[in-house]
Amino acid sequence: MENRYQTFNTLIMNITRCMQKIKNKEMESLGLKGKHVQCLYELYHSKDGISLTELGQLCGIDKAMISRIFVDLLEKNLVFTDSHKDKKYRNPIKLTNEGKRIANIIDERIQELLQVASIGLTDDEREVLYQSLTKIVFNLENICKKYGEE
Repeated sequence: MENRYQTFNTLIMNITRCMQKIKNKEMESLGLKGKHVQCLYELYHSKDGISLTELGQLCGIDKAMISRIFVDLLEKNLVFTDSHKDKKYRNPIKLTNEGKRIANIIDERIQELLQVASIGLTDDEREVLYQSLTKIVFNLENICKKYGEE
């Protein structure tokens, strides 16, 4: 492949752009935004809830953004926590019943999307793809650490 950078960058940017567009459109019908998807998904798949700090790490979202998303979800009565203001980053966040209902819809839509996005790939090809992307991310994160970023 002659121009690996251009191909890699274009593919990743197109995937990101398409995923963001899909998330935004899918969430409109639920009165949510694309930025809520990953948080609701992670909370849905956590057994006992997770702290705001952990949620931010799992979603790859900085502290300021995760706080704004948390407030949005709290105001929409989709999440709750037993926290006091001074400990909100440590106490587990859990889904309300309505949050579980919405997160279940999101989870089903994600599964449908992954099914359609994977048309034409064998299970082995999909496995190699994810293994390769995982290695690339690991390597890029190590490069970022050299610049003092994570």
